[in-house]
Amino acid sequence: TILILLIYKFISKDYEITYKVKEYEITEKYYKNDNYYTFTITKDEIKYHIILDKGIRYAKRIIKDIDEYQTDDEVCIIPKNKKIIFYPECFKNEHISYHIASKEMKEKLQYEEKSQEKKEEHNNMKIYDDIDKNIYIWNYRGFYRTKEKDVVNVFNKDIYSPTLITQINNILFIPNYEDDYYFKEVLLLDMETGKQEKWQLPESIYFDSTILGVYDNKIYLIDKHEKKELEIDIYKKTVNEINNRIYYRGWQNTTINKLLYQNSLFYGTNPREYIINDNYLYEENENYKKRLTSEKIETIARKYSDSVYYFINNKLYYYDDNQGNVLLIENFEWIFNKDNVIFAIQ
Repeated sequence: TILILLIYKFISKDYEITYKVKEYEITEKYYKNDNYYTFTITKDEIKYHIILDKGIRYAKRIIKDIDEYQTDDEVCIIPKNKKIIFYPECFKNEHISYHIASKEMKEKLQYEEKSQEKKEEHNNMKIYDDIDKNIYIWNYRGFYRTKEKDVVNVFNKDIYSPTLITQINNILFIPNYEDDYYFKEVLLLDMETGKQEKWQLPESIYFDSTILGVYDNKIYLIDKHEKKELEIDIYKKTVNEINNRIYYRGWQNTTINKLLYQNSLFYGTNPREYIINDNYLYEENENYKKRLTSEKIETIARKYSDSVYYFINNKLYYYDDNQGNVLLIENFEWIFNKDNVIFAIQ
C-alpha cells in the first residue's frame, strides 16, 4: 500500500524530466489533466517524438532501454519497457512512421507487410479491409454500415453536403436537413445500436452555420446568420450562447469577426493532431511532425485521438501506429463528393 501511494503521489501532477539511456537523451513529460506522456529522444542531433496516451499512469523514467537499427540512410529505434509496447520510430531526412521505412529496414525490424486483396463488394463499394472498424458511410439519405452490411435510413430526400453532422463519442448529431434555411429538430443516432432519438432544440439554428469543433463532449458551432457562438450538449439537451472563444491547445478568447470570416476551427483537442503538409499526411504535436504516408494524399476524412482516415481519389484509407496505412473502401461516388461522408465507431 505504501508503494502504491508513493507512486501515485510521484505522478499526481505535471512533470518534465530528462535522463539518459545508452547514448540517448530522453525528455519525458506527463500531462495530468489529459493523462498522457510525451517523449523526445535525441542522439546525434536526430530527434524522435513519441506520445503515450493509454490512460494508465506509470512511474517516472518510463523508457528503460533502446534498440537501434541502421541502413545507409535510415535509423530506427525501439524504446523498451517490460510493461509497455513501443512501436519503432524511424528517421530518414525527417521523423517518419516505421510503416513507410525501406524494405531493408523493415527486414531488420522483422516487420511483416500486410497483404491486401479485394475483400468483397457491397452497396456498389469495394470493401477491402475494415480492421474490425464499423464505418458509417453517408449515402445521401442515411448511412451504409460496413459491419452490418445494411443501411440506416434518416431522410426521405437526397442530402449531398451534410456538413453539420457531428460525432460525439459514438453518437451522431444530425440536423433535420429536410427543413429549409434553419433547423430546430435534431436526430441523435447511436452508432453502436442504430437507434435514433429526436431532439427538439430550444432555438432554431441556421444551416449556414459552421461546426468549430468538439471538446469535452460538447459541440461548438458558429451560427453565421445570427452571428453567435453556441455550445451544444447532447447529453444534457442544452444549447447555450457563449462568449467568443476557440480551442487552440487550450481555450483562447477571440472575436465574432474571426469566427465568422477566418474559418477558425478547433485545434489540439487531442495529444495528436493530423495534418496535410506538401500533400503528405503527418502526425503533429506542439513541437514535432512525423510523416505517416509515402504516397501523396488528397484530404483527411476523419480524425480521432490515435487514428486518422484519409482519401486518395475515391479510396478511403486508415492509419494508426499498429496497423499502418490500410486501404479500406473504394467508392466511385467519392470522385464527386467526399464532404463529411464517413464516421467510425471508436
